[in-house]
Amino acid sequence: MRYKELGEYGIAFDVVLRIKNVVDEGILKHQFIKAIYQAYQEAEINLLERTP
Repeated sequence: MRYKELGEYGIAFDVVLRIKNVVDEGILKHQFIKAIYQAYQEAEINLLERTP
């Protein structure tokens, strides 16, 4: 994980996930995002919504 910047709406970062088979890419991304979202909920971190 590499942090890019601290912005108005949160922290921007890049994550490198390694897979053996390109077919697994979608499910790996899905599971990763789900895990992050769950960790945010457990830590009571609310995601900000941008308003136009």
